[in-house]
Amino acid sequence: NDDEIHFIRCYSPSINRGVTAGASGGPRAAGCQGSWAEAKEWCEALSITSGDPSNSQLTRNQLLGAAPEGQVVDDWRLARTMTEAGTQCGSGCQGDFELTWVMFDTGSPTTLGPTAAPTVAPTGSPTTR
Repeated sequence: NDDEIHFIRCYSPSINRGVTAGASGGPRAAGCQGSWAEAKEWCEALSITSGDPSNSQLTRNQLLGAAPEGQVVDDWRLARTMTEAGTQCGSGCQGDFELTWVMFDTGSPTTLGPTAAPTVAPTGSPTTR
């Protein structure tokens, strides 16, 4: 539901770490939560320089040992797996046991539009092939 509000946590594949909106800024005054669109947009626009004194203490702690001081980390996105989402635990706003936006990759092929030819109609009973 586009109107739902949940925690926003972003994952960086280059450093295998997660951060929470609010601890590192955020799209709303409340910081830690937002809609799906806000979460996706905010994570994809996020850029954090490791060791920057303007980072919150929590963000500095999250990046400690993951990125050398001065490295710009700008490949943030929503987590796509449970493992990626797990890197965000303890990243702020007490959201570890709350609903958080993720974008799970189902691996299912999809089309952007209708297929060129019609698909085969379903059978009345199971087939044996």
